Amino acid sequence: MPGGLEGVRRVTAELHAEGVKVMWPYNPWDTGTRREGSSDQVALAALLKQTGGDGFNGDTMGSVGLAFWNASLAVHHPLGLEPEGGGTDEALNWATMGWGYWRYPAVPAVNRFKFLTRGRFMAHVCDRWAKDRTDNLQAAWFNGAGYETWENVWGTWNGITPRDAEAIRRVA
Repeated sequence: MPGGLEGVRRVTAELHAEGVKVMWPYNPWDTGTRREGSSDQVALAALLKQTGGDGFNGDTMGSVGLAFWNASLAVHHPLGLEPEGGGTDEALNWATMGWGYWRYPAVPAVNRFKFLTRGRFMAHVCDRWAKDRTDNLQAAWFNGAGYETWENVWGTWNGITPRDAEAIRRVA
């Protein structure tokens, strides 16, 4: 990132000024890059506090472990923790978000985690390879959930149709 961590902090502050929360990507499978000299839990908590970040999305993680939450509390910077796999019942005690890889029946189902937490859990509906996004947009809207508008899936283009783009605009 141009400007290093100070640049990240400035961009984060600009986004916050517009009411936008900032989530970092976390790739636990990436073991080939330079490590920080501490556990990933401690390093992420410290870096997110330093830059003002609000949390992270745990790529490929079925759940985010309690150690990540505890590390954020230790630096007095509680984080939003979002596993790609959606999470577990136990993790509802500290993880407040997760991706929603759901089935999309004609009658939308209720998001169980949002129901159990009385609305404090936010799913982000994701169906990265969908060609028609009608069902997953309806499920997201029905559940008051976020929606992942993913067009470039790891370099493979899966563009949003004009019809789906208008539906996304209307429910945003």
